[in-house]
Amino acid sequence: MKICICSDLHIDFNEKKLGIAFDEEFITFVKKKEPDCVLIAGDISNSVRVTLDFIDHVQKATGIPVYFIPGNHDVWTDGEGESTLAIEELAKHPSCLIHHSIELTNNVVIVGDSG
Repeated sequence: MKICICSDLHIDFNEKKLGIAFDEEFITFVKKKEPDCVLIAGDISNSVRVTLDFIDHVQKATGIPVYFIPGNHDVWTDGEGESTLAIEELAKHPSCLIHHSIELTNNVVIVGDSG
């Protein structure tokens, strides 16, 4: 089993700073590595919508399951509302591991906790 694990992508900040289409760079990287799944351990962006759109886009473009555990930046909401509402919205996404785990094999289980 090959798992791509990363964190602290901060795609909104890095797109501005580096002047790149971060999602396309990430998709190219994932395709090159050919993992069985991708696990993003928090801080994808400062926006619930940007985070969820990124997860959906990467999964659709690669055909590889993408799971994530929200970090503190993901729930700060960047002016979109209260953090508790952001956590609830993120937790509803099928790739979010806040309230459940994913059994990848008989010996490999991913358990998520945002603290």
